[in-house]
Amino acid sequence: DWTPKFVRRYADLRGEIDRAVAAYAQDVRTRRFPAEVETYFSKKPVTQ
Repeated sequence: DWTPKFVRRYADLRGEIDRAVAAYAQDVRTRRFPAEVETYFSKKPVTQ
């Protein structure tokens, strides 16, 4: 794994990002996200 001389690695977040994206995708596929508490509802009809 080559890194340029001028680059400083402060953290390795690849595994954490992979887990977060996989969890998000699973929640969306199984319709657990967004839940009602994470949704805004309009009192007026929305027109386009």
